[in-house]
Amino acid sequence: MASPTLAKQSEKSSHKIRRPSNLDPMSSTMLAALRDLNTRYVYVLQMAQVVRIPTLTRPEIDIYHPSVFMSSLEQQKISGSLVSRQWIGWSERHNVYKLSYDPGQDLFTSEGNLNTWIPSNIKAIEGDITLWLDYLDRIFASDPTYRDWFLAWLAYPIQNPGAKLHTAVVFWSEQTATGKSMLGRIMSAIYGPHNYAQIDESTLHNPFNFWMNCRQFVMGEEMKGISNAKHIDRMKAMITQQVCYVNIKNRAQFELKDRINYYFTSNHPDALFLDSNDRRFFVHNLGDKQYPAGLYRDHFEPWFLNGGAAAIRYYLEHIDLSKPIVGGDPYSLTPAPFNPGAAAPQSEARKQMVLANRDDAEDWIEELIDNPDTALRGSPRTLATAPELFDFFLKTYSHSKVPYKTFCTRLRARLKPVYSDNKLTLFDGQKIKVYPLRRSEKPWSEWTHDELVSAYEAQVTSE
Repeated sequence: MASPTLAKQSEKSSHKIRRPSNLDPMSSTMLAALRDLNTRYVYVLQMAQVVRIPTLTRPEIDIYHPSVFMSSLEQQKISGSLVSRQWIGWSERHNVYKLSYDPGQDLFTSEGNLNTWIPSNIKAIEGDITLWLDYLDRIFASDPTYRDWFLAWLAYPIQNPGAKLHTAVVFWSEQTATGKSMLGRIMSAIYGPHNYAQIDESTLHNPFNFWMNCRQFVMGEEMKGISNAKHIDRMKAMITQQVCYVNIKNRAQFELKDRINYYFTSNHPDALFLDSNDRRFFVHNLGDKQYPAGLYRDHFEPWFLNGGAAAIRYYLEHIDLSKPIVGGDPYSLTPAPFNPGAAAPQSEARKQMVLANRDDAEDWIEELIDNPDTALRGSPRTLATAPELFDFFLKTYSHSKVPYKTFCTRLRARLKPVYSDNKLTLFDGQKIKVYPLRRSEKPWSEWTHDELVSAYEAQVTSE
């Protein structure tokens, strides 16, 4: 006699879906229904899930467990047989290997994947762009230095669909209504709202990153400085990462190619915690002139909705990206072609944002580099350890709350110790690392271990 356990297993196995062979009889009505499901759904082998094929009217990626697909989504029956159940077991079921996001490519890729990208319904048409050029004149009136670089930054992913730039753009102004958010609305139409997302700072750092799902352009609006040192490294990684893992609450997580380029706005000079070593963010201050509300309402918006968006797209598609521009070489004002993988230009607004985010330690270390006599309060020292420099720092910033560990982190970011491969061994056996405070007639890299030890101990002794 079979055991109860085996009996239960046998009962369960009797309910498993059987894949019919091509010889099984099937009515023409059932076959037509199955083929209809094949036009609307695919089975993703990598995920073992059913996915609705996205369309322009329904561009979202809807993912269903097969049991949900059969029990509650597709309820059509033919001759008492559930069509969705037959489809799951059908030998001609539409299978793909995985989901992909490949702007400009076909719905089904040559690798056997489902391309979830849906093109914008805005097509490029040459037209009058007077109001677009006027908008650019207004937002770059405060500093037009890198206007052409910014236009190339906008144009490159339009001309090269799916391109992932290695830089993000930050527009800020303490004045409201300057046209910062207006750019987001423009790019939303050009890419298509389904390829665009607008988020705030809390959403940016939310573990459920639904907004990354099938996006080419993301506007992070009204950054308020919460993106401190804890968050900025993650933001830098997001700007250059090639793959994102989309995590939607109560849904299966899945992997997509990351095609997102980021644009941030803020009313705060310290919107992002940038340091002098950062190369991913282009920062532009729009100044304090507002974009006239009447101009937008009565002229720009009607024009934009009636051919203006298509004209802007045509303009961006025809920008000559081989033309040398200021900012093409981020370390020089000498014009060079736009480079999608290069660092962002070092604008004056970016320098000011770096300064706005400095703490006391960073201010003092910059002073040490630029004017050691002032930072060291007249001391002639040319070599010093981190604890010694921390003491000098506290003499200037006696009420600073910067801890020693943070001070050392700031110090290492701006200065490299001499003889850095190994610590110096003093005559009493103590091992230390020392930092150069001034230039030496003989480059510090050419000093021997014993010369450095002698020079350091001589300075300590003379104090």
